[in-house]
Amino acid sequence: MLRKVFFKLLIVAVVVFWSLSGVLLAQGRSEEAFQRVKEVQERHTLKLMAQKGVVGTAIGLNDKGQHVVLVFLEKSGVAGIPKELEGVPVKQKVSGKIYALKPPTNRPPKKPSGLTATALGTSEIYLDWRDNRDQDLSHYNVYRSEFSGLYGPPIASVGSSNYSDTGLVAGTTYYYVVTAVDTGTLESADSEEASATTEDVPGDTTPPAAPTGLTATPMSSSEIYLDWIASTSDDVDDYNVHRSLTLGGPYTQVASGITSVEYTDSGLSADTTYYYVVTAEDTSNNESSLSNEALATTEDAPVDTTLPAAPSGLNATAVSSSRIDLSWTPNTEDDLDYYNVYRSDVGLIGSPSGNSYSDTGLSAETTYTYEVTAVDTSANESGYSDEASATTDTEPEIPIDPSDRFERPVPIGVSTGHPKITASHTYNMLSPLIHT
Repeated sequence: MLRKVFFKLLIVAVVVFWSLSGVLLAQGRSEEAFQRVKEVQERHTLKLMAQKGVVGTAIGLNDKGQHVVLVFLEKSGVAGIPKELEGVPVKQKVSGKIYALKPPTNRPPKKPSGLTATALGTSEIYLDWRDNRDQDLSHYNVYRSEFSGLYGPPIASVGSSNYSDTGLVAGTTYYYVVTAVDTGTLESADSEEASATTEDVPGDTTPPAAPTGLTATPMSSSEIYLDWIASTSDDVDDYNVHRSLTLGGPYTQVASGITSVEYTDSGLSADTTYYYVVTAEDTSNNESSLSNEALATTEDAPVDTTLPAAPSGLNATAVSSSRIDLSWTPNTEDDLDYYNVYRSDVGLIGSPSGNSYSDTGLSAETTYTYEVTAVDTSANESGYSDEASATTDTEPEIPIDPSDRFERPVPIGVSTGHPKITASHTYNMLSPLIHT
C-alpha cells in the first residue's frame, strides 16, 4: 500500500516539475504569451475537469516550443478534449490518477455545538460539547466571563471536547463559549453560550453566645448609658441594642453594628423608664439570644425659670375711629411661644404668636394706652414693654344727598291734618315742605 502511494506521489511530482519547467521556459520566451495562455486555462479548467477522465490542467510547451494548455488524463482515449481553446493549442497528457492532500480552504472550522455547563461544588464547573468533524481540527479554545456576551482571551486550549474549570468563587455565575481551531490557526465562531453558578459555601447557622452583665445608667433627662460583657464566641462581628417601654418587651431595635461593649441612647423623654436588651451578631449574620434585661429612668426635665426679654419698639397707630394697630420688635429667644397684649382700661386683650396686633371695636376720639409682654414655652412671662398710646379718629358725619328723598301723594278726600296740604300736594320727608 505504501509503495503504491509513493509511486503515485512520484508521478505527481514529475508531472508538476515538467509543467513548471515548461512554464519557466515560456516565461523566458514570452511573458505576454504565457499570461494569455494562463487566462485561457483558468477560464476552461472547471469545464474540462467536469469531463470524466480529466484529472487536472497546466500550462506547458509543445514540440514547437509554443505555449499550450496541458490536460492530464487518467487514461488514454478520453473523448471530448478539444484540440485548441480560443486559439491556444491543447495537449493531452496521460498521468493516471493524481492523489494529493486536500488543499487548504481558508475557511475556519464549524463552531462547536451542544455546549453545556454543570457546577460541581463551590469552585468547579464542568463543560462538555459535541466533537467537531473537521479533518484539520487542531484544538478547542475555552472562554469564560462573569458577564454574558463579554469575553477576553481564552482561559484554556484543549484537544478534547470537554473541560473542567476549577478554582472558581462560590455562589458565582460564570458564562462560557467554545471555539474550534484548525491546523492553519483558523478559529471558528463562538459556540452557543452556556452558564452555571457555583454552589454556595455551606453557611454557618450557629448563633453566637449572648452578651451578659448588661447595665443601664441614666445620664440626664434625655440619655441613658449602657454597657455589657462581650459575647464569648470567637466570630462575633458586632452588637445590636433593643429597647422597650414595658418590662419584658416587645423590643424595638434602636442601634446596630456596635463594635464596642457600650452605647449611649439619646433623644429620650424625661422622667421615663426604658427597658433594654443586647444581642451579638456573628460574621455569618447569626444573631444571639437576648442578654439580661436592664432598665433605667431618665431624670426629670430641668425647670426653666428664665424670663424672656421684654418686647421693645412698641408702636400704636390709629387706623380709624374704632381701630388701633400695634407692632413691635420680635424677641430672639429660641423658646419664645407667644405675646400678651394689655390695654390700660381692661387689661389682657390678646395673645398673638407674631409681633403685631389689631385692637378693634373702640370708641371714637378716645385715647388708648398699651403694653406687651413675651411668654416662652415654659410659661415664663417677661416684663412689660414700654407703653404706647394712640387716639382713635373722629367718627365721620353721614352726608345727606338732597336728591335722596321720597315723595308721597296724598289721596284726594283724605285729611292730612295740615292746613296747607291739599290732595293735590306732595311733600318731602327730609326737607321743608315743597309744593309740586
